[in-house]
This record gives sequence, C-alpha cells and structure tokens, in this order.
Amino acid sequence: MQRSPVRVSHALQALAPHHANEIAGLLHFPHQRFFGLSSQRIHLLGLSLIGLDIVEIDIESFAAKRWADVIKPLFDPGPIGLGGVLDKMALPMWSPEDYRRLWGLIGCSRALGYLLHSDVLTPQRIAILHELPPILRHDSIVRHLHRVSEAIVLARAFADPKKARALLSKAKQSKTRKSLLGKAANIVTKTRKFTTAPDVNHPDIECIRTADELRQTALWFKNCLRSYVERASRGELAFYRYTGEEPAVIMLSANEAGAYAIEQMRGMNNADLGANTKEIIRTAFAKLDVADRREAAYRTALDTCLLSLSWAVIDAAQEIDDCCDTFLGQFDECQNAGATCRRK
Repeated sequence: MQRSPVRVSHALQALAPHHANEIAGLLHFPHQRFFGLSSQRIHLLGLSLIGLDIVEIDIESFAAKRWADVIKPLFDPGPIGLGGVLDKMALPMWSPEDYRRLWGLIGCSRALGYLLHSDVLTPQRIAILHELPPILRHDSIVRHLHRVSEAIVLARAFADPKKARALLSKAKQSKTRKSLLGKAANIVTKTRKFTTAPDVNHPDIECIRTADELRQTALWFKNCLRSYVERASRGELAFYRYTGEEPAVIMLSANEAGAYAIEQMRGMNNADLGANTKEIIRTAFAKLDVADRREAAYRTALDTCLLSLSWAVIDAAQEIDDCCDTFLGQFDECQNAGATCRRK
C-alpha cells in the first residue's frame, strides 16, 4: 500500500528547510512539539537525524527529557560543553552536511576547544574548521579566514606537521589577517624544496635544496644569492656549494627542454675562482653532461669569429674590425656575467 505524503507547514519548512519532511514524518501537522523546542535541542535533533536511524528518534521526548538523557543515544558520555556549543548555533536548522562536519569536529579536542570559546557559530565557520588539519584549528588562525577556500589552501600548504606547527606559532603572534597570511607565505617559501636538480657524485659538491639553505649560503659567501630564490623555486636555476680548498657557489640554469648548464661559479664575495677549482667543478659536472655555459659561449663566439675572418678579404678593414669587435663584445659579456651581482 502506498503511503500518503506527509503534510508540511510553511513554518516548519522555513525553520527546517533541509529536514522538514523527516520531522513531519515524526510529528504530524501542525508540528507544535517541534516549535516548542529550544534552538539547542533543535540542533541536537539535526545531529540525531544524521547520527541515528530515524526510527530511534523520539522527538516527543526531546523537550521533556533531561539534557544528559536526551543526548545519550548520540553521545555516551556526552562531550563537555556540547550544550553550550549548540546554543551558539544560529537557526534555521543546518543542512545534513553541516551537521556531519560538526559531528566530526566534536571528536577533535582542538576543534572542540575552538567551538567552546567562540561567541557565534555558523555553517561557514564550521566548514572552515572542518577543512583545516587539527593542529591549525585554533582561534589565532580561524578568526582570520573568511572563506572555506582559504582553509583548503592552508590545509594543502601546511599538510606537513612541522610546517603546520611553525604556522601556529607565528599565528599566535599575528594581530591581523595580513600579518598571518604574510607569515604563512614566508614559511612556505622558506621551507620549499627546489625543483630536483642533478645529483653530483663529488664529495665536495652539495646541492642547495631550499630557499633557507640558499639564504644561509648567501650570508656565508656574502653575495646576492637571495635574489634568486623565486627563480630557483620555479626550477629555472639550481645552486650548489663547493666546499673544497677554495669554497665556491655554482649556479646552473635550465633551458626550455630542462637541460642544465653552468651559468656562474664564484668564490667568497663573488671573487673569481682559480683555474684548478674551475677545472674540478667543470669535470664533476661534465660527467652529468652539464657544460659551462660561459665557456661554451666563448668557444662558439671564437669559432664564429675565426670562420668569419677566414672569409674576409685582406683589405676589408671594416668587415674585419666588425667581426673582431663582435667576438670581443661577446667575450667581455661572458666574462662579466658572473660579476653582475658584485657591481649592484
């Protein structure tokens, strides 16, 4: 036999837009017992509708039973402060998904701490809290977030517990949203590992993997390596330290195909390196088919110049001068490329 549809009042539809049919099935029109419930117990009913089989819900007793008894089917023992949390939740009733998020948060001690100390709770605030990893469910962070999407971004950026702890520490010192997000960006940049660069099999050559390592190296060598952090993060550049007798920093640049070449190698204070150190470094990288870009450019320029000279007629002074000037200009450019930072 087909069941007749339940009658739902407009008032019930307005107060429980997502649950009106279910409630009307439990309390027949005009649903007076429902309207007699406090907002606290209305939200408890919402939790019951997603946490219990509907046949187990005795809506008639929601108003009559003691709080400890009415929550027992859902929580035994009941979480401390749950009644106060539900009191802070605005009406109308929330959606089933909102109640599921709240249900999950009640079991998280950090989230429950936030819920207990908040003045007002909204579905959006619960959704933001839900998206954050437990360690970041703290007022110093949550109060600065306006959108759920922000919480999702932070959750992905700070999935590493070590980074999340660093953000929480900084957040407790942040008075404004701008300060918090600025510190978040700084932590991400500082701890980000650079795109994988080729490993060099040499005991005195080590790859610089993070922005923090690059900054520390810049302080050690007293140069401008810190200005290259963003390009290194994008994989355009790779950096290495040579820790042999004459310490050096080696910078590799990548072409469009991702192949690396030695762009610069400089000593302390951007000093030129000795021939022996240069040869050690070139030999180590040559095993990876990584050439010295300046050396390669020099050789190409020289070959082009000599070939052009071989074709120049003996009395073509201007042609000869132009050819030589072009090579010498390229030579100076190659030699001076590594000194750019020093002149700034």
